[in-house]
Amino acid sequence: MIYFYYAASALVVLVFFMLLLRDLRRAILAGLIFSTLTLGALPWRLFPVDGIALAVQTIFLVLAFSWLFMRKDTALALSYMVNPYTLLLLVLGIVLVAFLLVSDNLSYGLTTTLWFLVKGFLPVVALGCLAPLDKADFRLIVLTIVCGGLLMAVALLAWSGVQQTERFGLGDDSNPITIARVIGLGATLLLLLAFLKPGIKLAEFSLYSLTGLFMLFALGLTGSRGPLVAAVLSVLTGFLLMGAGFGKRLRTILILALAAVLLIAIVALLPVNIPSFPGIERIIDRFDTIGQNPSDRTRLEFFRTAWDGFVTSSGLGLGTGDYATLRGIEGAAYPHNVVLEVAVGQGIVGLVILFAVLLVAGKQILRLSRNPELDVSGKILIALWVYSLFNALVSMDIAGNYSLWVTGGMLWFFERRAGVPKSQMSVSEPVS
Repeated sequence: MIYFYYAASALVVLVFFMLLLRDLRRAILAGLIFSTLTLGALPWRLFPVDGIALAVQTIFLVLAFSWLFMRKDTALALSYMVNPYTLLLLVLGIVLVAFLLVSDNLSYGLTTTLWFLVKGFLPVVALGCLAPLDKADFRLIVLTIVCGGLLMAVALLAWSGVQQTERFGLGDDSNPITIARVIGLGATLLLLLAFLKPGIKLAEFSLYSLTGLFMLFALGLTGSRGPLVAAVLSVLTGFLLMGAGFGKRLRTILILALAAVLLIAIVALLPVNIPSFPGIERIIDRFDTIGQNPSDRTRLEFFRTAWDGFVTSSGLGLGTGDYATLRGIEGAAYPHNVVLEVAVGQGIVGLVILFAVLLVAGKQILRLSRNPELDVSGKILIALWVYSLFNALVSMDIAGNYSLWVTGGMLWFFERRAGVPKSQMSVSEPVS
């Protein structure tokens, strides 16, 4: 299985180089998306030196910024990049930097701020350099994310045979939550394609749905509830927003929700034991003992500590990274909830900016979901923001939740701007 994973990785790289020879702009777009959202899916362990993965992401950022000055219509790209979301995200970054001045945990605060800018903000600007995104771009983005998620699932299964742990990983120090999130991104898109693609054939529906379910199974092996629940909720949200016929959609969702509740009830009541898949057994146990198991109690304690810190600071914020100080930790520690993290670190000022970022992204989602110019590939990408938002509310820190910031920024490069002639909206070529 490991050799199959290596062969699949080599095939993905080969296909990318073929795209590079045919269409430089779309190769940059695919590389930027892959390196930003699914970077860990490739076997970087084969390289004898560290930092190769980060170098690859940096290269694609540089290439995207270079494209801005190579294209004939730089002003058009700039008009896309300067939008309420990007500006608010920049302000949030500035606030993080400003609150470093009062931080008692400067090392972690500086690290998380830098990673927020590098992995959360700069990719949004880089995508703007390639804007506007057309239907072919939407399909390429979907394909890239699905390939990354599927490759991550194969990697997880490839290394599962040599692990005796409760939560499967990649045989290294990779975080199971990060692995699960990458797989969940691809699974979400595949399941939405299966249910929302107009005129889909039975064979195509079977391929999408079965592959999506396989990826959810692989996700379950990590023992992570958050990405699994996020995937289900984002599929339901996408179906509700973008399916045909609101009444029919609502009835279908209610039926699916009822079926899910019944399934959870059955699992909770019956003595289910799955010794071969400890990660799935862990998820079932956590659902069965929700709010009472050690994981939930610890997470609730994190939430309480963050809220107490917010109250203690009188809503002013303690400083970037200072949640760790409340717990007596010198280094990385966070409440696993982006709202509480900003509340305790940057206070009311940070919360106002954060809620503004989420609000403008939410309004853009509603606008795009009703846009007849977007095909199914463009519309299902909207659901990734919902997926990332739920994850950000239950795990990781503000830098680790980079997919929330990137998928939110992606929404602003889909729509044609009023007043711009259609002839100017075609994807630009570099200046010869």
